[in-house]
Amino acid sequence: MGVTAVTEVGWGWRRRRMGVGIASVREIATSMPLRLRGWFCVAAFCASLACGGGGGSGQTSSSNTPQGFSISGQIQIAYASAIDGDVNDPDAPYKANDTPSTAQAIPNPVTLGGYANVALHGAAGRSFSSGDPFDYYSVSLAAGQTVRLFMSGNGTTDDLDLALIDSNGTQVAFSDTKTPAEAVTAPASGQYLIEVSAFSGASNYVLSIGQATNPLSSAAAAPAPTEEYVPGQVVVRYGDRTVGRSVQRASEVAAADATSLGLERLAGGEQGPQLLVGRDPDQLDRALERLGKGHLSEGARVRRGAPAARDGKERDAALSRNTRRLAKAMRERGGVLSADPNFIRHAAAIPTDQYYPLQWHYPLVNLPAAWDLVAPSSGIVVAVIDTGVLTGHPDLQGQLAPGYDFILDPTSSLDGDGCDPDPNDPGDQELPHGKSSWHGTHVTGTVAARTSLEPGGTSEGVAGVAWNARVMPLRALGKGGGADFDVIQAIRYAAGLSNGCNVLPAAPADVINMSLGGGGDSAALDSAILEARNAGLVIVAAAGNEASSQPSYPAASPGVISVSAVDAQAKLAPYSNFGSTIDVAAPGGDLSVDLTFDGYGDGVFSTLYDEDRHTYAYGFYQGTSMAAPHVSGIIALMLGVNPALTPADIDTLLATGFMTRNIGSSEFYGHGLIDAFVAVSAAIQSKGGTLPTPPPQLVATPGALNFGAQSVQATVTVSNAGGSTPPLTVSSAEAIADDGGSWLTVQTGTVDANGLGTYTVHVSRTGLADGIYTGAARFHASTGDLDVPVIVQVGTATTTTANAGHQYVLLVDPDTLATVDAVAVDSRNGQYKYSFSGVAAGTYLIYAGTDDNNDNFLCDSGEACGSYPTLNQPLSLTVDANMQNVDFLTGFGLRIGASSTEGKESGISRIPMSAAPKSMSP
Repeated sequence: MGVTAVTEVGWGWRRRRMGVGIASVREIATSMPLRLRGWFCVAAFCASLACGGGGGSGQTSSSNTPQGFSISGQIQIAYASAIDGDVNDPDAPYKANDTPSTAQAIPNPVTLGGYANVALHGAAGRSFSSGDPFDYYSVSLAAGQTVRLFMSGNGTTDDLDLALIDSNGTQVAFSDTKTPAEAVTAPASGQYLIEVSAFSGASNYVLSIGQATNPLSSAAAAPAPTEEYVPGQVVVRYGDRTVGRSVQRASEVAAADATSLGLERLAGGEQGPQLLVGRDPDQLDRALERLGKGHLSEGARVRRGAPAARDGKERDAALSRNTRRLAKAMRERGGVLSADPNFIRHAAAIPTDQYYPLQWHYPLVNLPAAWDLVAPSSGIVVAVIDTGVLTGHPDLQGQLAPGYDFILDPTSSLDGDGCDPDPNDPGDQELPHGKSSWHGTHVTGTVAARTSLEPGGTSEGVAGVAWNARVMPLRALGKGGGADFDVIQAIRYAAGLSNGCNVLPAAPADVINMSLGGGGDSAALDSAILEARNAGLVIVAAAGNEASSQPSYPAASPGVISVSAVDAQAKLAPYSNFGSTIDVAAPGGDLSVDLTFDGYGDGVFSTLYDEDRHTYAYGFYQGTSMAAPHVSGIIALMLGVNPALTPADIDTLLATGFMTRNIGSSEFYGHGLIDAFVAVSAAIQSKGGTLPTPPPQLVATPGALNFGAQSVQATVTVSNAGGSTPPLTVSSAEAIADDGGSWLTVQTGTVDANGLGTYTVHVSRTGLADGIYTGAARFHASTGDLDVPVIVQVGTATTTTANAGHQYVLLVDPDTLATVDAVAVDSRNGQYKYSFSGVAAGTYLIYAGTDDNNDNFLCDSGEACGSYPTLNQPLSLTVDANMQNVDFLTGFGLRIGASSTEGKESGISRIPMSAAPKSMSP
């Protein structure tokens, strides 16, 4: 990176977690020192502060002395990022997109940050007075593609809706839940308008379009049913209403309501649902205005520049749009039990799993085939030594064994005491001013989150590797990391051995996962590990994220399975440690790329907490922390089918290739990439049991390709995820373009004698008209054909250069967290260049982010954010010379809320904004 000296903040001798990544964060404010006043003022920061800016602007100041040093670098932009053209920040570049005629062209795939608000709601800024209730985006979509909207608002008082409009102006899909997430699916390939509308309040949002790449999930294969309803008709259920001493029947309430809203009561008995109707858009406009939602009416759209509905088709489209808005507005009316469009029903839809399509990392290690071999409940327990766990997370209910808190120092534990029997994570506050990683919760979800495969499971959320096992959460990491003594006590407790807290579990664990590490070998730590191993526990640890061959402990300790991290194409992740101590590789992800072509950076998706909305959530992390629990979970599956396996047996199976597949050098991958099916099969065979012999099954990674508007080639790896008898062979591969064209080709790469291995898929846009093109890379195998769907976009009007918005780059004092210098930069050719000059010798943190809602806080949920070198592990930079190439990544983080009670009910505490100084606080 060209950095002369880097030291980590707050770790010291403590062990640190091994997760790295971009996560959506909030409350990064700037506290511009008075010496910068009048030099450079960013409007977003000047509402309540004396503001200043940095040498990167090229301006001079008496504070920017020539004796100081310079810092410069580039900020890379996360894959396929884009920005709403009319955010609330008045200093951001502006281009209106609030009518269909001014729709903003966006690429496919895309992750876009935006902002919408009702007039006089949200922070003061560009759109506060007039409102920005509509954002329109023009995009080409393929049949079955899903558009998702994730808002920073709570989905109730600050609520956005999502609609999809086809080239005829017909609204073909609409999502208006009272949750922070909406989604619509394209019923056919073609050009569409995406409409984001502010139903109430104000909110940042992230709009994403990708392609489901998990080939074994029903969600990836099944198109969503098309929504159909009768335009102008709303089905309303009323409750009885008491007026004086008399009781009005629901039918009487409905009649009165229809009259007051200017609607007609078409049908309905004394009780039960009532059918209300408006016969033209103007009639529904009046009803919306009387319900306080006039900003969403067709008349409001016309006043903002949208074309007026004139002919029958346009008026039908307007009537259809108003119908959905009216139904949602009716739900807020007193006495209304429910209100919905009068939907038209057809045959039942195919059920889908919620977020399993985002877990690309499971097919990569052949998990679906292994799950066919395991029992619904195994009784195996994995001890996760980490930050603790959010015990109230809905996807972890029934998955946890009793745990313990081993953090002795109350200033580190943040729960007011030392040892205690409560493993609930109160937050580690590892990021400035109280923001926490919830690291142990993410790791725990990967090990054993609930899934629909288990009895009593649900289709909500994510799947854990060993969903039939349980996790024993043991707190040893707190604020500042974790002390060796605390880690040692947790190890001993997990093994049922005496420990400093004088407590023993009802039954020992079977596996220990440690997604933590650091430099320095400790004899005491090594001794505890060997004692636990002798007690029968298998011990797994993350290799570390320094991109170094230097050993990290406890991963490099004797008796520990050390796990390196790979990306979505089974290549060593750029941050992963390597070297002679690596035993095995597993998916850790790489958020800077989208090799799975699903529109998201390739992080590992698991359980989390959203501090912005105080709700349990799901999100992407990257790191060897995320790789280790894949291995721990697979070992738990092995022990579930053969509890007699010892740690030495696991070592032997690993060393002899019965748990992995070879993907390259042992320096990077140890004995290879963990393979769940191979490992579980070996566990069954090793006990002399009857091995199920599933047929061979050809799978592809990634399972689908979205080339967007720029990419021209991609690598697909095909492998056998089933049994070996009869042998699976791939005889050939061919390109199938749905339009019969020759723009798609497939070439054989590195394959074995059976045709399994890598293939290169090429696209050529030469001579193609603007639009969306679909096809498939078809692999002819002995088990039948396998298609990898392909999407290609052609269109010069679409912006293809990544853009993460108007970024404020801050140079921050790591001790006081005061902003020392600042500069505002815009994207050029897909990246940002920044520089500071006149910087005094010392140590600094560097952050960058947008303030799309103009609330004087950077990096709110839905806004872009980044830090040197990564957001979840910001490092202080020692400046004693001019420094170049201080590069890092920015982008739109994504956390998806879980359907659950709010986190405040689980005892989670956080620092309120009123108590936090106006400084960096991610």
